[in-house]
Order: sequence, then structure tokens, then C-alpha cells
Amino acid sequence: MVDALQLLTEVVQAFGVQTYIHGAGLTDLEDYDSSLRSRLFQHFNFDRVLQFFHDMKRSAIYLCEDMYDCRYCLFFLPEDLENYSWCIIGPWLESPLEYAAIDAIIQRGKVPSRFRPALAQYLERVPQIHSIHSWEAMLCAHISSIYRSYGDKTPISIFHYRSTLDFPVEAYSPEADVTLTMKVIEEHYHHENALLKAISKGDADESFRCMAKFGGYPSNGWTINKVRESKNYLFILDTLLRKAVENSHVHPAHINSVSAGFFRRIEQAAHYQELVRLVEAMIRRYCALVKKFSLKGYSPLIRNVINTVDFNLQDPLSLAFLAKKFNVNPSNLSVQFRREKGMSISEYINKKRMEKAELLLNNSGLYIQDIAEQCGFLDTNYFARLFKRHFGISPGDFRKKNSVVNNV
Repeated sequence: MVDALQLLTEVVQAFGVQTYIHGAGLTDLEDYDSSLRSRLFQHFNFDRVLQFFHDMKRSAIYLCEDMYDCRYCLFFLPEDLENYSWCIIGPWLESPLEYAAIDAIIQRGKVPSRFRPALAQYLERVPQIHSIHSWEAMLCAHISSIYRSYGDKTPISIFHYRSTLDFPVEAYSPEADVTLTMKVIEEHYHHENALLKAISKGDADESFRCMAKFGGYPSNGWTINKVRESKNYLFILDTLLRKAVENSHVHPAHINSVSAGFFRRIEQAAHYQELVRLVEAMIRRYCALVKKFSLKGYSPLIRNVINTVDFNLQDPLSLAFLAKKFNVNPSNLSVQFRREKGMSISEYINKKRMEKAELLLNNSGLYIQDIAEQCGFLDTNYFARLFKRHFGISPGDFRKKNSVVNNV
């Protein structure tokens, strides 16, 4: 049972949605909506919400939508699960709320206009589930599995409710706009830091989990031009991701080439969904950059040597050349490089040159002689012998083989 419940919790958290498990007393019920109602209202009566829970049926799933268009999934936990009674999953949004939708919520809930920025910031933080039918089917399947794991094979009933978690509007708190905004900002910085930490480690999976919670940047209110606002957000996000990658000692030249490409793609995007897809691409690309080029853990000298080799493969590189460039003893440099990198300097130079040769053979129409020169080999025959020793095939045959594969 615990495994099934834990699996459900991990699945929904992967989408940025929270799971709240409450005991019979529901003493911390005000946290189920990230304290939205307790901050908006002077005295929100949670007893009425508690009564709804007491009236719920077992072996049933309640899919509820509140007055703020936020959705929740509620259900009783099996009786054999000690110390727990109810599970609340949510909130989530079915789709992004546009400017007009915020106005409708404010009018429907008689929300004072001064609370609009704070409420908009809160709703910007709520995760969006784009395929709502698949999402609800997934929830039902997991909850049914939880019941079955306790031997309860009773068919699950599904109930849909609108505004179940809201009741006659009470007096709004005079400080709600301030306290709610502070809560949003605090959570924003917490999730932002977690995201940047994951990016700096090159951990794409953890980055996506953090991004789902991070959501976006609070604004002063929702603008009519959602595409322009989203572009501005992505420019900010790109800057933060770049700094996270730089903190992992990735050379700025690598970062700049990636960032420049994303800058163009962001500005050229014409639709909101293009920008949504770009967020995923940015996270994957920057994490890959860390995985491939991070020099964290190396001494400043060895970082400089590695970067010099990586960016100057066409030059006559050697141990003597690098020792002279950085004004160190060749023998000491050789020992230190092998200790930190696990290979000799000449082995590393040849490794990087072969990687570049492979890239050029696969992605350019350059003559093999020209490729050899770009990789730092003035003798094409020597380049060919070294390439065959490394790949087990000549450069010409390598290109033919990969050309056939790529055209299949």
C-alpha cells in the first residue's frame, strides 16, 4: 500500500503537483491550497471544508474545481492504512489562464481589484496539465491500484464537482495582497535556487522536477500579450541557466554559442506552445552542456590547459607548447594533468582531434586533407593512420559508411 501511494505521489510531483495526506483531524488543512484562502480571507471557515470530507464516500474519487479554476483530486485512503484518512492532490490548472479569465474569476468571487496582482501571481505558480483527460485517467488508475493493494476490489466511483471547496464569500483580509505576494515570492526564490542547482549538476531529470514547481516569474498582473510576456520570461530564464552552467566551470564560449541560438529561437517564436517546448529544450541543452564541458573539480591550471586544447586543435599543440604558455615546468604539468585527467596531455590532444574529425566527416563536405588541417595535422597520411588506429576504419571509409546510414 505504501509503495502504491508513494508511486502516486512521485508521479504527480513529476508534474509539479503536490500531494497532501491528512489524518482524521485535518489540523493542517489550510495548507492544501498553499495557504491561498487563509491569506485571502480574514476568517476562512475550514470547518465547512472539513464537513465535505466527512461526507465523502469511500472507494470514490472526487475531481473538484474551485472558484479560482484550480482543480483537485480528493479521496479516502483505505481503512487499513494507519494514521491517515484523506488524500488531496492539487492544485492544477487545465490550461493557462488568460487576461479575461482572471477578470472572470475576480468578478465571480467578488475579489477586490487590489488583489488582482497577488492572485495572478499565485495562479501563475499553479502547474498546468494540458491533457486533462489523460491526467484524470492516470489518477484514477493509480488510486484504484492503491485500493486493490489492500484487497478492496470495489469499483471506483468518480464524482465531478464545481466550487466544492468554496462557500459564501467571506471578508477579504486587508493585508491579503501583501501576504500572498510575499508567499509567492518566497516560494519562487526557493524553487528557482533548486532549479539552478540541478542545472549546475547537469541533472536533467531533477531540473524538470524543479521546473514544474518553479513555473515562472511572478508579474505585476497578467498582460494581454501572453506570447510577449512568455518571451520576456524565457530571456530571463536563459540568463539564469547560463549563470548556473558557468558556475560549473563550463567555458563561456560554449555557453554563448548555445545561448545565442536560443535567443534567436525565442524571438522568432510566433505561438505560446512553441515557447513552452523551448523551455524543455533549454533545460536539456544546458544540462548536456554541463555533462560534456564542465571542468568543476579541476585545478585552475588544468582547466586552462583543457580549454586551450579544446579551442585550438588546429594549432601545433604539445606538452612543451602548453608548459611554455602557462609558465610551468613540463614534467610537473605532465604529472598534474595525468593525475587530474587520467590520461597524458598527448592522449587528450589526440582524443579531442579525433572527436573533431569525426564531427567534420559526418557534418561537412570538406576534403579529408582540409579536415586533417583543421584538426592540427599537416601530414594527411599521419592523420589517416591515427584515425584508423582510433576508429578501426579509414577516414574515407568512415564517411562512406556513415553517409549510407544517414541516408537510410
